[in-house]
Amino acid sequence: GSWAQAQKMRRRNPFLRGLPAVTLPPVGPSRYELRTAPQDGQLCTLEAVAHALGIIEGAAVRERLLAALDAQVASMKHGRARFHKDTSGTVDNTPAD
Repeated sequence: GSWAQAQKMRRRNPFLRGLPAVTLPPVGPSRYELRTAPQDGQLCTLEAVAHALGIIEGAAVRERLLAALDAQVASMKHGRARFHKDTSGTVDNTPAD
């Protein structure tokens, strides 16, 4: 789900509404290049978790999680390049060079 869906769920659920909200300090632009965040400073879930755990556990944990995110994004971008439509509308799934 999206962050908007999470916020709506929190507003509707009395138990969740009673829990304290946590806000991360600004960390710069998102590294998740597969979607554009609606607003500057918004992060994907893995980035948010990485930065939160980085505060609690230290920079090494944050960097390992962000490296995993970078690898995931690179893999997904490579996969998108391999699967493209040709002019006939059929999918060409030949490996890219």
